[in-house]
Amino acid sequence: MNNLIESFQYWIKGGWLLIPLAGVCIFIWYYFIKMNGRLKKLLSAPEGIEDELQEELARSHSWSRVKPPALGQACRINYMIAYAIERLRQGRDLIHIFSEMRQKEFAPFERDLAVLSALVTSAPLLGLLGTVFGMVNTFSAIAERSSQTTELMASGISQALITTQFGLIIAIPGIFGISLLRKKLQQVEVRFSALQIHFSLGLHRRGQ
Repeated sequence: MNNLIESFQYWIKGGWLLIPLAGVCIFIWYYFIKMNGRLKKLLSAPEGIEDELQEELARSHSWSRVKPPALGQACRINYMIAYAIERLRQGRDLIHIFSEMRQKEFAPFERDLAVLSALVTSAPLLGLLGTVFGMVNTFSAIAERSSQTTELMASGISQALITTQFGLIIAIPGIFGISLLRKKLQQVEVRFSALQIHFSLGLHRRGQ
């Protein structure tokens, strides 16, 4: 209980800017968890599934007999394969199909990653703004030369340091999180390109 009270008092010393900093922190974690979960769905397909799909396309003489690999509903790759096969049944061009899927699958990631990057960048800037406010309060206290000068100076310095500290604490993990998401997104792009290549090879062997 004492630790909770001390933490709250420490929070109060940071001033009102800790409220938007807390909001930024919440949104950073929201976007990170959201994107990481979606990327896991795209990467959950086992290795070699593209080869199985290629063989299935090559030996099936009718679209009605083409059976997508059974990967489960949680696997996003399963949806993409089923979507591509359905569009091929309708006579759509393979390049157009994958261009459409690329736009549909990757555009949300690019948008969310841009928002996440902006949030991570804003955290240390809000901390710096708190530093400026804290130093202004400190110099104002020095200029007043009242009986409360020491207390006001301490309050201003605390605000300056605490907001800077929280801004960095929020931003540094966010930078590593963005790096991790970018790495996973590159892996997804490789799997997507491999899927398109195997589709093309399967159709070529099928004589289409």
